[in-house]
Amino acid sequence: MAGAAMHVLERKFQPLLRYRVAIALRAAMKTLGLTAKELSRQIEERTPYKLDFRTIQNAALTDQPSCSLDTYEVLVSFFGWDFADITIEPVVGASRLASLEKEIAHERAVIRGKEAHLARLRAADLARGSAPGGALRLVGEEDRLRSA
Repeated sequence: MAGAAMHVLERKFQPLLRYRVAIALRAAMKTLGLTAKELSRQIEERTPYKLDFRTIQNAALTDQPSCSLDTYEVLVSFFGWDFADITIEPVVGASRLASLEKEIAHERAVIRGKEAHLARLRAADLARGSAPGGALRLVGEEDRLRSA
């Protein structure tokens, strides 16, 4: 199942990434002054990955570029966060900073919800303890009908 899910994910998002990856990869190779073969060798030396030079050529130097998620992972591991930001920001629609701010806002909302739940539990515990000796209070018949 994981292989099938990965295949669907890759087919769905490859058109979104391939041209952005090709442009960014060409620019990075030009900046570093590397050919596809030289880049392949450097990737093998500097990362735990191997990437064939033909794969690099297919990803950057053709009219119809092709870049799998595995290839993208290798390129990001070699070029770093800047490469990832350049290629992913247009797809995600937000920068890494904006995404992190949104995630923190969500976590704060979750914490506020948990604090409100804790306050309700404390209030219930306080109400339970208000009977003499900490015993549970019995609710009268008229109160039971209203709460049902």
